[in-house]
Amino acid sequence: MWFFSPDFQKLGKENDILALFFLLKNRNSGVRLKSFNLLSKKIDREELFSKAGHLLHDPSWEVRCNVILKFNELEYPGILKHISYILQFGKPEEKIRALQSASGLTVDDISTKENILLQALNDDRLIVQVAAIKELAKYNSSLVIERIMERLHSRHYQLRMEAVKSLSLIDPDFAIDHIIGAMVDSHPDVRYTAGKLLENIDSVKAKIAIDNEKFIKLVRSMNDNYSIRRKTAMAIGEHLMKEGVPLLIKTCNDRYKGVRIESVKSLGNFQNPDHTEIIIKMLRDEYWDIRLEAVLALEKIGGKKAFHAMTVVMKDKNFNVRKEAERVSARLYAYA
Repeated sequence: MWFFSPDFQKLGKENDILALFFLLKNRNSGVRLKSFNLLSKKIDREELFSKAGHLLHDPSWEVRCNVILKFNELEYPGILKHISYILQFGKPEEKIRALQSASGLTVDDISTKENILLQALNDDRLIVQVAAIKELAKYNSSLVIERIMERLHSRHYQLRMEAVKSLSLIDPDFAIDHIIGAMVDSHPDVRYTAGKLLENIDSVKAKIAIDNEKFIKLVRSMNDNYSIRRKTAMAIGEHLMKEGVPLLIKTCNDRYKGVRIESVKSLGNFQNPDHTEIIIKMLRDEYWDIRLEAVLALEKIGGKKAFHAMTVVMKDKNFNVRKEAERVSARLYAYA
């Protein structure tokens, strides 16, 4: 009778463990899954691993997925490779559950767990990417921070908003400039979130950003049309308005070429080595005149990183960019 319709309620009451072990190999996937779920409440983890371990490779996706997630909760050795499998082939809700359970798993190799969570950032479903950013907020590593920062420039406002939140949880001091920059985001939800985050950060810089009347005017201008944003970016550099620097960092990724050019120029005027990496990224812009302005901005800043960046730019497809890179490289040679 068990082959067709086992009475699980009776088996549970009678605590018939042997019968449940037998049903783990039943041809019906639903029977295997119910047997496993019942056993997981009846026996200790080691015995469950021993008797039900074969279900990690079950031909039924539903059985396999549920067993992997349960074993993950129980910290089964080597479970992360199975979690990775779910993140590749699972349904969105299964992937999200896998992310949540994997982030809470205690393992010695933290980098492996980070990498598994990072792979979900490239999932084809937006809700999975958002869930991955939320879970990655629990990790403070340069790789995690770098990958989350990349989402600040995503075309999806949900990813930009979640990235700002996560950075504020990982390292509030580091995140302040990025949160301030998010106050000029194109989407109102991101701007609102950034404002709320700044209110909750106990930092002089955050309080200045909220209370400074000049800064608020800059924020309003950067949320205006293309022409106003371009002129505002230009003014920040011409008058060296330090409170506007986080806004320039954000508008380096503005969709309009003219705004990006003025943002790069203005960042160079501050001659701050902290801006070197941001400007180096602008050397990959699709427009040659923006790449040229990035070269000139790096010349103003100087430093070893700026010098080494020139070796790459000297191979640029545009003659004017190559020529300036050669000149700047010679001028910065002392940093070699």
